[in-house]
Amino acid sequence: MSRVYLNGQEYSLGSNIYVAAAGSSAATTSYDNTQSGLSGRNVQDAIDELVENRIDNDAIGDEYSPLSPYSKGDIVIHNNTIYIANTDISTPEVWNVNHWTQTTITELIQGVTYTEVTGTLTAGSTSVTLQNAAIHTTSTIDIYTGVYTIMPTDAQTTEGQIVLTFDEQSSNLSVKVKVWN
Repeated sequence: MSRVYLNGQEYSLGSNIYVAAAGSSAATTSYDNTQSGLSGRNVQDAIDELVENRIDNDAIGDEYSPLSPYSKGDIVIHNNTIYIANTDISTPEVWNVNHWTQTTITELIQGVTYTEVTGTLTAGSTSVTLQNAAIHTTSTIDIYTGVYTIMPTDAQTTEGQIVLTFDEQSSNLSVKVKVWN
């Protein structure tokens, strides 16, 4: 199993990584992604995907505390292992393995999903409203436009929609949001 280290974290890339000949690049070096679950077909794409989807240790979860209540779905670290609460724990308790499901960083990454919502800011307009049931006030939303240097000046999210405000544009502008839930 080949490993890549990124910011001190070790990631598994699968067993079929090949050493590139001199003069080649990561983008031209093939990569067998059948074991890793990554979509990249070359080494550069696999590395880019790991960087895009990486989860910092601090963002995974806190160390389990017997003094804290937990909600179903909360993520903790106990004895250097990642767990997800499989039930609400309203009364703090000593570690009870029956209330937790062991998981891995890979499973957490694969469990993260997003919905793409697209629209167009019409020339002369200053706002566009994108609607989708996946949009929530608690969602993490990435915003993209068809022109790299043009980004909204404001974004307001309500349940089911996001309103993006821009400086007035002289031509139509494609807009896409990725809604992470």
